[in-house]
Amino acid sequence: TEAYFTLLTLAEGAVLLNGVKALVAKVDGTEALKIIAKETAMSIKDAGAFVNDLVRGRGFGNVRAIGRLKVNKLAEANITNSGKTVLGKHIEGGGYIKKAQDTGSSYFDNGNKWDKLSPKQRWNANKHFLDKISAKGDEINLSTPKGKIIKGKYLDKEINYLINQKGYRWIDELTLKKL
Repeated sequence: TEAYFTLLTLAEGAVLLNGVKALVAKVDGTEALKIIAKETAMSIKDAGAFVNDLVRGRGFGNVRAIGRLKVNKLAEANITNSGKTVLGKHIEGGGYIKKAQDTGSSYFDNGNKWDKLSPKQRWNANKHFLDKISAKGDEINLSTPKGKIIKGKYLDKEINYLINQKGYRWIDELTLKKL
């Protein structure tokens, strides 16, 4: 999140500030917050904190909230309405991404932004994706069989999160379903 904002130039920050100020001036405050929250996938509370900080001249405002929304938007970029999500090991030109694309399934991919994120930011983006697809009740299809999942790696962490926090259960070696 913060890493993403190190990419903002001063000019981009000024444009952001002017855009928010213009929106707040054009519509009432409540309506502005609703628009900002809708367009950025922020909560109304985070949008309020962001606008409050920004308009009062505290730099870029609630940078954590805004940075989080940028990473979250990127995490949602490959969510489909297929009812299925593919998880697995990243293999350049193949792996879970190719399987997902071939089947029209949802998948998580932050592209080259991944390298710019801290481990905590990576997990938060990943978890946001898992929250979104589990809220839809997607069936989870793996590109790696259950017996070949390496403990402590992201796939293991994702599966444990889905099972322990989101109500998923193993159906077979390659499939989890929300019960």
